Amino acid sequence: VLLNVMQGLEVRPGFAKYGADAFFNKHGKLVKIQRGDKTYTNTHDDWAYIKMTFRGTLMTKVTAVDHLLGVHVTAANYLVTASREKLPVRHPLRRLLKPFTFRSVSINYGAGRALFWPNGMLQRAFALTTAGMKQTWEFGLTQFEYATFPETMAKQEIDTLTLPFHQDGLDYWHIVYKFVANYVDLYYPSDDDVAMDVDVGKFWRYLGELSPAPLPDLTKSHLKDFLSQGIFLVSSMHNHLGTIAEYVSDPAFCPSAWVEGELSARPGNAVRLALIMSATGFTQPSITEDFSHIMLDDKAKALVNTFTADLYAQIKVVDARNANRVQPFQSFNPKAMEMAVSI
Repeated sequence: VLLNVMQGLEVRPGFAKYGADAFFNKHGKLVKIQRGDKTYTNTHDDWAYIKMTFRGTLMTKVTAVDHLLGVHVTAANYLVTASREKLPVRHPLRRLLKPFTFRSVSINYGAGRALFWPNGMLQRAFALTTAGMKQTWEFGLTQFEYATFPETMAKQEIDTLTLPFHQDGLDYWHIVYKFVANYVDLYYPSDDDVAMDVDVGKFWRYLGELSPAPLPDLTKSHLKDFLSQGIFLVSSMHNHLGTIAEYVSDPAFCPSAWVEGELSARPGNAVRLALIMSATGFTQPSITEDFSHIMLDDKAKALVNTFTADLYAQIKVVDARNANRVQPFQSFNPKAMEMAVSI
């Protein structure tokens, strides 16, 4: 997990810099951490501190870049904006995306006011200066690339152990893809049908203009992949990246800011991070709730019912796996997943 690049982010005087690379063996066990130009192992006296700096760096990157910038401001924001501005109210793709972008506008507006503004709650919980926050957003945008979850898995080339993230995540992605593919087939039997829909063309071009990463040409296959990945991001990945309260509740485990050499966050930063957690715990509709009433016809409603049934079946699969895991993994368990981003 390579995060040493975050050493370059500007922090306020008195705070330690972010940044550390963690290296694991083929069994998933931590073997060393590189922080700056120094390498540390469990033989070093300050090993506990070095591990804390990595966890704090990881939490900061996940929260600011992956969660806020990636899922909220990019995926959810662009899906809801493009669908509402470029697709008519009764367009089948707008109806498909409606449940998965429910309240995204108001939620992101609230997140923008509370978290993104200079000297806002997020910056006050972190160690970053205003310039450092700007560096973080710029860094995040350079990290983004458009890829489906299966493509991302393939690039990671992890074949020595089975990660719950991959096992459960791939199952959920295929459930979403099956639903989306059948839905697109219902209204667009061929590539020509997609190409002839002027509104879909406007929707795709608009997304291409907004996206920080290039999108492929508009085809039926690419449309299925994109919609599936978008739904995957705002539901399951939001669940995975956003449910961190239990990790940050201990200021010595995942601090958002710390002073060099100290084994926990200072009280001020810890309290401000706790306030963010308490202020962003509002719920959204569960992914298992019935949204068939939004669909245009009975065939589409039947697809929603099948999707919901598949989700309930997946709950049993994940629960059975968790019964035999050292630590239960709930990120892709539909019973713990919301339909759209929340705050």
